[in-house]
Amino acid sequence: MKNKGNQKHLTFEQRIDIEKGLTENKSFAEIGRIIGKDPSTVSKEVRLHARIKERLDSGYTNPPCIHRKKCKMTGLCDDQCGTMCKICKKQNMRCIDVCPAYETAECEKLKKPPYVCNGCGKKTHCLMPRMFYSSKYAHDEPCN
Repeated sequence: MKNKGNQKHLTFEQRIDIEKGLTENKSFAEIGRIIGKDPSTVSKEVRLHARIKERLDSGYTNPPCIHRKKCKMTGLCDDQCGTMCKICKKQNMRCIDVCPAYETAECEKLKKPPYVCNGCGKKTHCLMPRMFYSSKYAHDEPCN
């Protein structure tokens, strides 16, 4: 079997081009042509090194719950309370903290290419968990 040498790993410059391509909403095929790699290599790289980007203040607002539109939950703070919990203004009564049925919604776009939020126009104000590909972090991670 022939040793592929430098074809096995991506260079930092190739990873920068991947990140730039994702930000510009380029397809894996377009990015692959730019860096001289197969689109499947780009796809594997992105899926392997995509990371959730935490918000600076997770207490700022609730990530949306998958049940938010149909939720009729009341009384989690007090049995006598008739206010629906999702609109409750009491301090420390965030659904994410008190509701046993709370489930964080996930963006459907993350389930298909490009699997990350780099090029999404809603990335700055989206409340759902966000995934990003970073060339620096990808390159600094140890190989598997």
